[in-house]
Amino acid sequence: MGSPVILIAAGLGATLAAFDSLGISRFDPGCLINLEPLGEGASRAVIQDWLLEECEAKGDPAAWIYAIAHETHGWPQHIMAYVWPALKQLKLTEGELTPEGLKMAIEEGRKGRIEFYKARTRDFPREQLHCIARVIANAPSGTSFAKMDIMVSLRMDYNHDTAEKIFTLAARG
Repeated sequence: MGSPVILIAAGLGATLAAFDSLGISRFDPGCLINLEPLGEGASRAVIQDWLLEECEAKGDPAAWIYAIAHETHGWPQHIMAYVWPALKQLKLTEGELTPEGLKMAIEEGRKGRIEFYKARTRDFPREQLHCIARVIANAPSGTSFAKMDIMVSLRMDYNHDTAEKIFTLAARG
């Protein structure tokens, strides 16, 4: 472009890797911010907006909002895994919020969430996944992980440089 360019962008972990593929190589480490899950009120508001505006739900969506929020713990990618099946179910019932439709949306949302994580871990050797899984297995549901927690687990099996590379790959996944 002939001169330096400053780009401001937001996204999940996969966003950083996408910039690599575009040849964008330099990031100010002090400017990278790890996104946390949405708070309970914000999470429910997003789900409500999807159900009422995008899905054109008819009636009281409280049970659906509660069920989806309970499954997603405020993580935007998880919310998306559930609201797309909810949209599909509500289109089938012309917006009627049925218990059967909610059950199907939750089941499909769980499958979508699993597929999301399978895709993120596709390039990891089994042994590396076991190291990361040790941290995840002991963490409370819906919480995020500190780099130090994951590094301690990785350092049980790998030297510092290898552990750092594995962490970087996992963070960009």
